[in-house]
Amino acid sequence: MNALTQNQQKPFKALALWTAGAMIFNTLCNQVLTYSYTLSQFPVPYFVGQLSFSAAKLTGYYQVLLQKNTLSLYWLTQYVDFFFILSVFLLHYCLTLLPIKAFQNSSKLKKAGQVMMGIALAAPLFDVLENLASFVLLQNPQHLSEPGALMYSSFAALKFGGFMVTYLWLGVALIIAGVRKLKTL
Repeated sequence: MNALTQNQQKPFKALALWTAGAMIFNTLCNQVLTYSYTLSQFPVPYFVGQLSFSAAKLTGYYQVLLQKNTLSLYWLTQYVDFFFILSVFLLHYCLTLLPIKAFQNSSKLKKAGQVMMGIALAAPLFDVLENLASFVLLQNPQHLSEPGALMYSSFAALKFGGFMVTYLWLGVALIIAGVRKLKTL
């Protein structure tokens, strides 16, 4: 019996190590992305621009970059963002796999974990779509279309919604796991 418990613990410990590595990678990517975004001198916090849902507002933000001659740095930031997106994908995978592993003996909780993993992994994919929409918008930053801006902001909203659901789920899963652990003591 002890050997069986140890065998089950080894994959969980390995996953915990992978999760720690993913957190470190995500932190590093976030720092580089933030630095690049700061260098571009984008006039508002990134989420304000991403959630503007307005061609006029985005055009104004891009106009500031053109006046400061930093649009090329903003382009670079869009490419740097792909490393951050990869780090989020890996982190979300590891973080949402932890509750699935922890809830192996509860089909409902395991299924909920699998659904949440799908949402967690969709969030960075929406970030990719947002970046691709950004590349389209940046082709002509002084004349943005309203449908293009709406598409760009919609992908951003879906991304942020996925992040929010993921982190709420992880908090709930942690509480459930803690309560379940206390019941076994």
